[in-house]
Amino acid sequence: MNRIELVGRLTAKPELRYTNSNIPFSSFTIAVNRPKQKDKEQETDFIDCRVWRGQAENLANYQDKGSLISVEGSLRKESYQDQEGNKKYVVYVSVDRIGYLESKKARENQDIDLHSQRNDYITEDPFADFGDSVAIDDNFLE
Repeated sequence: MNRIELVGRLTAKPELRYTNSNIPFSSFTIAVNRPKQKDKEQETDFIDCRVWRGQAENLANYQDKGSLISVEGSLRKESYQDQEGNKKYVVYVSVDRIGYLESKKARENQDIDLHSQRNDYITEDPFADFGDSVAIDDNFLE
């Protein structure tokens, strides 16, 4: 059985895009913490995801960077040729269901609390090194 359930935070504001047939989709990444091991720093995995149609529209319209969400879906692997003709592979979660795990107000209150407790504000975007998603056409629809 190919089934994945994850809980994590969006690494960036989801961008709503459309296929050539005007079907909405969003590619996004969530940061998922691994179980913390004693005497080690917290490790985090960055998981690429894709969602389609109404769920893509809701995600892009109502969620932002840092929002806590859950995703349910299946793991997919696709290949494509880059501009130099090299075969590349993409692994991602094809999302069937998204759960929104905190309200906007709770998120804003959490941000205020975190900033008021810290003196060393982050000045760089920790996710700036993540590239854009691969262009998607209608052939990749389920």
